[in-house]
Amino acid sequence: MSGEQEVDSGDSLLTSEERANGFSIVVDDRHNTTLLKWGKPVAWFSATVTGEVLREFLELVKDCERNAKGAM
Repeated sequence: MSGEQEVDSGDSLLTSEERANGFSIVVDDRHNTTLLKWGKPVAWFSATVTGEVLREFLELVKDCERNAKGAM
């Protein structure tokens, strides 16, 4: 992850529970954003993404995970 920094752990984009479940957000030197789960990329966003869009996408990912677990 050369040139990338994890968003400050005090940032309001992720809850403590989301962090405990392996989610993190990194921003590269061009301000592009990557959503990670256990260090693996889930989604990449351009520098123009808003926090609201990132939150909604994270909720979509979590809903998909819950649905996949329920289908087993």
